[in-house]
Amino acid sequence: MPEVISLCRYLVLAMGGLRTLRFFLLTALVCVNSGPALALTQHRLLRRIAVFPIYQSNIPNAEEAWWQMRGELTKDQRFFVASRRFMVNRGVFQPRQELKNADVVILGKILEAQVLIVSYIEERKLNFKVYDGENGNLIWESVREFDPVLPMGDKIVQVAQQLTDDFIMSLPYQGFVVVDSKQGKPLFEENNQRQAWVYCGKTARFDVGDPLQIIEFTGPTPLLKEGETTVIAEGSIVEIQKERVLASIERMRSGDDIKENALVRFPKESKNLQQAQLNASPPKDASLGPEYLAAEMVPADQIGKRHQSAATSLAFILGLAGMILLAF
Repeated sequence: MPEVISLCRYLVLAMGGLRTLRFFLLTALVCVNSGPALALTQHRLLRRIAVFPIYQSNIPNAEEAWWQMRGELTKDQRFFVASRRFMVNRGVFQPRQELKNADVVILGKILEAQVLIVSYIEERKLNFKVYDGENGNLIWESVREFDPVLPMGDKIVQVAQQLTDDFIMSLPYQGFVVVDSKQGKPLFEENNQRQAWVYCGKTARFDVGDPLQIIEFTGPTPLLKEGETTVIAEGSIVEIQKERVLASIERMRSGDDIKENALVRFPKESKNLQQAQLNASPPKDASLGPEYLAAEMVPADQIGKRHQSAATSLAFILGLAGMILLAF
């Protein structure tokens, strides 16, 4: 204890007095508790989608192209896509170009949609824009040119399908955690294993033993292409059902991370998507961002035995130093 008091007195003299040191300690504690100052966008699960007809599409096969876009989104049963009848009944089924934030929010509420997709033809190019239905932000966009020789009507179905596939491939996840109906919670223990159910649509593309990762996806802007992936849990498939798989969680940052609608990525499928992006022509804007492993991840069976984090330890030390100073 005398050594600690001597150290604190030295700091007081070195920094110009007790008041300065107290200010320093208070600032440090605030920084520890408040976290990073930069606000990042936390991307969430997107499932409910509304696709509007193609604007300025008075060309053959434009309606078929719209149906094709819906078909690409629904074929794996990962998304709920508003039907034509539903959009007509709500009075919003009409071609649209770029949307303002306020218009997106209103349309999102009318259609109960998390995502709105508009497309329009401009100078022999098909523009494709995706908006967040809750806040109106543009989250993804791309454009493809029509063949300079062939009529646009001959290619519009193909181009619309390609743009829709580009958007699907831009999503950094292929599934999400669901609550177990028996346990009533997303993470549970069975056969001495931490387990969770993951919804992923059609499961024919997966095998028992395939790895999976639970991730967080954040970015400095709402745009998907500017985000980065942090792996917060890892595991493998132990059982496959119709539209979901049972995952054994082997490493994780915290049990609190395994929650309903947590994003899940399958590395094997992600690699295939990346390869498809590289092979595509022309190049796509759907390239995946940086990826990181959460440094705090430990084996799942050791979660209850973890030491305090560095931030907690630092806060404790600073608090102890502050109490010592009050003794002067």
